[in-house]
Amino acid sequence: MKKINLIIASLAVIGMVCACEDKPNDPNKPDPNDDKELIVIDGDFADWAEAKGVVVSEVPADLDQYEKMLKMKGVADEDNIYLYFEYQLAEGQLEAPFDIFFDSDGNPSTGFISWIWSKEGCGWDYLVETEGGILDNGSAIRDLSDANIYQAVSYTDATTGEQIDGWDGAAVQKKLDLNSFAEAKGSVKNGVAIFEVSVARSVVNANKKGSCGIGITISDASWATMGILPIDEGGVGTAEFLQVALP
Repeated sequence: MKKINLIIASLAVIGMVCACEDKPNDPNKPDPNDDKELIVIDGDFADWAEAKGVVVSEVPADLDQYEKMLKMKGVADEDNIYLYFEYQLAEGQLEAPFDIFFDSDGNPSTGFISWIWSKEGCGWDYLVETEGGILDNGSAIRDLSDANIYQAVSYTDATTGEQIDGWDGAAVQKKLDLNSFAEAKGSVKNGVAIFEVSVARSVVNANKKGSCGIGITISDASWATMGILPIDEGGVGTAEFLQVALP
């Protein structure tokens, strides 16, 4: 009898264990992965190969102008937009100022237009611009401490209702705080600067689900444009922004 009772008790314990294992996760319990960044800005680019939803733009073969910007990638999670860049340095180049343009509302009919991209495919609402660029004496990547962010405030002509070019004297821009930007990380190898940046979606007002169009130009110390992405075989003024999905 004792043996039977022992077997019954053992089966009851096993049933309780199985029931616990089959019990679904408590929806109110915080997920330890919720605060995990999709891309860690650390100069180690292995996580780009593992992230889902990454979009890529590369310079077309045989392009003979503005070809120094070799590759860009973009992806986003609930909090941040992550960007990856490869840039071919000129011999002896020590600085690399850049502009990153964000069509954060996903609507090319709002924001400033630009001669660089197709008018139908670009209407940037925010601009991140560095002064000296991300190069540290041409041999390493430093942070974004000299970068500024600008919001396109007035982007239509009061008389004609047409969009204003972002560099037009009538354009109104508002300088914003950069504290929500993560530090850029990367390295220079064989004359190619490779770096990654994260941008808080809230800083560029990309808070809603949808997409964010992004483009970049990069220059030499005299601000002569050396590289543009996205760019296509048609050259300047024909390509559209890279579209990064916003979950």
